[in-house]
Amino acid sequence: MPRDTGKETRLTECIDNSPSTYHGGRPQHEICLQLFNTTRESSLSETNKQLLQATVVKEATWEIQCHDVCPSIHSIKCSRCIPARSNQKHPVFNHCLEVHKDGSLLAAVNMKYADDDSIRFVRKDLMAAEPFQEKWRLSKQVNLLAKSLERATKQGDLNFWKVFAAQAEAGKFDDHEPFIGLVMAVAIQNEREKLGKALTGVPFAPEFDAFMMTLAAISPGGALFFRQTFAGRLLRSQRQIQAKNSLQLADELALINFKQVSSILEALNYTGPLAVSSDQTVCLKSLQARNGFLVGAQGDDIKFDSEEDLKEITERIIMNKSFCSKLRAHTIQVPLPGIPTYVVALLASNDKENATKIIETHQKVL
Repeated sequence: MPRDTGKETRLTECIDNSPSTYHGGRPQHEICLQLFNTTRESSLSETNKQLLQATVVKEATWEIQCHDVCPSIHSIKCSRCIPARSNQKHPVFNHCLEVHKDGSLLAAVNMKYADDDSIRFVRKDLMAAEPFQEKWRLSKQVNLLAKSLERATKQGDLNFWKVFAAQAEAGKFDDHEPFIGLVMAVAIQNEREKLGKALTGVPFAPEFDAFMMTLAAISPGGALFFRQTFAGRLLRSQRQIQAKNSLQLADELALINFKQVSSILEALNYTGPLAVSSDQTVCLKSLQARNGFLVGAQGDDIKFDSEEDLKEITERIIMNKSFCSKLRAHTIQVPLPGIPTYVVALLASNDKENATKIIETHQKVL
């Protein structure tokens, strides 16, 4: 009788959780009483225990086989060799089909079995007939680890999550810290939403936070779609963290940018020489209104006082084609290995920037 590969059913629970292998005969304690005038199986000698197990097997009508890739129920008379025709999709041995009518199977399927916490209370004698079954039940976690996640996806969601949880507990995903953070974030957000709680103050793993900030830097729209689909910090929250952790440059040639680099070098106890330089890089031509300034034109950010003022400035920039197409990055370098180059200012460059203008800016930096 092949195991159902759909939803987890009572039949599969019987196969997975039954402490004994052989079924269909009289209860084991009744056989023990008839043979040895006692129900205390622990008091039997090894010879009598073997005789008891042999009688249990002899009276059984069906058994559970857990040795194969697909655990299943078979008739005791099953020959394991099925005469099948080519048009039969799932051939089953006749004696195994008759097990469907066995009342003991129905009783076993409807029985509540011990779980991982209560299995220690099951009498050891019930599992003595098949040592492998005992080890398999007591080492269920090992059995889950032996399963393939890809195979588990074909056996239904519940089976997949059991295998996934076992592999996660075994540390199979420890090298994927952003993924672990994502799973935690989705689980916490789902729990809060079901409890009707707000999503403010949700904790995020640092590795997942770093991944989301990198994604937002590459594509804000992509980060927004990712957060709406799964979980993550709002862009506003990311900017607040960047400002709090001194990860954001102040506009123009601000003294605070230099102080940030100075504090890092002081923490490293560095008192040696520094190299100050600048480099020009190409940027995407675009305009953006930010905190009362229009950003993206050549030269400094342009302040505007009203919507009409913003409209006039924008039209003038478009007419004069004075979009900023290049940025000049001013940097501080430490001539030692392992220390990165620090950017202290990003300034919009004019298309026809001359040497005199560059020298003036360098003098301000110095």
